[in-house]
Amino acid sequence: MPYCYRCGVKLEDDALSCPLCGAVVPEDSVPSERCWPVDDAGERSNFTRQPGAARILARQILLVVFMTPVLALLSIRAIAPDTADWLGYVLVSLVGIWALSTIPLVAWRNPAAIVVGEIATTIGVMVGLDLLGGELAWSLEIGVPIVVLVSVVSTVVTLWVVRLRERGANVASVILAAIAVICVGLDVIVSSYVHGTPAPGWSMVVVAALSPVAAFLAYYHRSLRVRVPLGRRFHA
Repeated sequence: MPYCYRCGVKLEDDALSCPLCGAVVPEDSVPSERCWPVDDAGERSNFTRQPGAARILARQILLVVFMTPVLALLSIRAIAPDTADWLGYVLVSLVGIWALSTIPLVAWRNPAAIVVGEIATTIGVMVGLDLLGGELAWSLEIGVPIVVLVSVVSTVVTLWVVRLRERGANVASVILAAIAVICVGLDVIVSSYVHGTPAPGWSMVVVAALSPVAAFLAYYHRSLRVRVPLGRRFHA
């Protein structure tokens, strides 16, 4: 059974033209093994995907997905401006989610740019939502500090883990310690905003619960694992 010389589709034995691209089947064509289709110039098409084509397609899909509801909401606001006060919050949130989803696709080769872009976008969304209420009420006092705290701790832990030569229980130990630090920071930020004084409360319970576990994991990784191979015991 022959194949079309132009697009490579399989043809019937008595086909006079390709049903897909319309190319005329030569009279002397014979059944042949499937080959790559060739272009109009007769050169073989390699069908190699362009570098970054998947990311470009993903960015385009995200743009269409998020722009559709944004345009719909803008139309609602234009039609009924007095009854659509809530639309601003939805629009800011949609734009923020779109930006957070697109930044890694644009700056995928630069992790630092991704981190900075994600943090800046998150802060911008919070400030925008706060401004929709008429003034900056909570974003600068509680929202931005929380984002900066979580981002800084997460970035430090990630960089530390990436640079480790040997990973094991020490990674879990540092993650637990980071969780404790974040909890204390959240407690201080929230108490300062609500009560006016940075007085940690519930976070001390978290620290008391996580500290012994983190210390044991660090000790196990550093000294105890040679004598007590927990991994082998659990796998057994």
